[in-house]
Amino acid sequence: MIDKNTIIDTYLKLREENNSIPDEVLNFMKKASLEKLERAKLAKYLQCEIKVRYWEDSYLNGVPDEKMEMPCIHKTPNIENYSWNIIIDLESGKITNWVKGNKAQIHYKSVDNNDFYLLNQNMKKIGKQTDSYVIDTLCPKEDGDGDYVIMDIDENGYIQDFKDLTHLDVWEMP
Repeated sequence: MIDKNTIIDTYLKLREENNSIPDEVLNFMKKASLEKLERAKLAKYLQCEIKVRYWEDSYLNGVPDEKMEMPCIHKTPNIENYSWNIIIDLESGKITNWVKGNKAQIHYKSVDNNDFYLLNQNMKKIGKQTDSYVIDTLCPKEDGDGDYVIMDIDENGYIQDFKDLTHLDVWEMP
């Protein structure tokens, strides 16, 4: 895991070993890295708006979800696609708006304009990615290659084998 000391040590090593990099560039890189690290520490939730193109390989309570009845699904107005809108507690991997009692195997193919927001403990947006591929945090079961959401969710809304990988992504300020 990247921490403040690692960033500073790397900055000092680059400054010491490579005189061809201008000071203002090194200073900018250090500052941007430390800001990103601090923002990642403030993130408590991940809000996801996945535009689902294909859902036929997903299961809800052991039955193929052919009619798109998964919790947190919304029909996108004036478009043939559906949107799966979930909020994940990044510490526990629990989907906070999940309908308890439903167990799911998610295997969604998405279009490439999904929206993701990092939220602080007050649910205020502190980072965003819009018109994005699927981020790796949403694929704990197997590699989704940026196109798929692949995960299992238990009856209490917990994503199985969840890992918060949001610190690896590039986030814009909202």
